Amino acid sequence: MIKKLDPRPGLRYNKTEPGLSNTDVYFRKVDGLWQVFLNEDDMPQLRLSPTYRRLLARDAADRDVRNYVKERFTARFNF
Repeated sequence: MIKKLDPRPGLRYNKTEPGLSNTDVYFRKVDGLWQVFLNEDDMPQLRLSPTYRRLLARDAADRDVRNYVKERFTARFNF
């Protein structure tokens, strides 16, 4: 009875083969020490929202606006 069961039942619904995943970091031995490097090939480029750009362009002299945009940008990517 167990031999009759399908070991991969999900293949009925998805015929595509799974792709290879890229690693976020890789390790390399440099001068006898292992070091960690970011794999930047598939990293998304960070961009400033057009809304924030307009705020900065329109109110370039307003310190509060500049500080607000800077805080939002750094808080989003600060981990």
